[in-house]
Amino acid sequence: MSLTGLTMLALDAKGRLSIPARYRAEIEQSCQGNMVFTVQHRGKSLLLYPRHHFQEAERKVNRLSDFDPAEYRIKYLFNSHAMEVEMDGSGRVLVPPVLRELVGIDKKVALTGQSNKFEIWNEDTWQQERDRFFIKDGEVGVSEKLKDLHL
Repeated sequence: MSLTGLTMLALDAKGRLSIPARYRAEIEQSCQGNMVFTVQHRGKSLLLYPRHHFQEAERKVNRLSDFDPAEYRIKYLFNSHAMEVEMDGSGRVLVPPVLRELVGIDKKVALTGQSNKFEIWNEDTWQQERDRFFIKDGEVGVSEKLKDLHL
């Protein structure tokens, strides 16, 4: 499953997000529409995983230590904000109100595909973050991992 791309959407009056049609069949086939929301570790967006991808990530997160403060923080945020949802027959999922409030999602959202999951952003927050992602020449050094990456 490859969830990629950017789609600008609006939640309906009940707080439901309409999954773009290009992903629906694959989501239905791979997880029968069972998905899981949680919060992104920086608290700026939500993550929406097909259930089986959430379970893979959950196994990794649960191996983190409860005694290391940084690891516990990630474990706490990921697990305590996880909420299961089911895609309805029209391809919509209800974004839990408590999670919408947490990251400031009101009506307009950016849905970004991140390979195995979606990120759901408040549209204004996404535009600010997106602008930060673009690097201008000389602003940022390149890590060793990126030096040999060719896209």
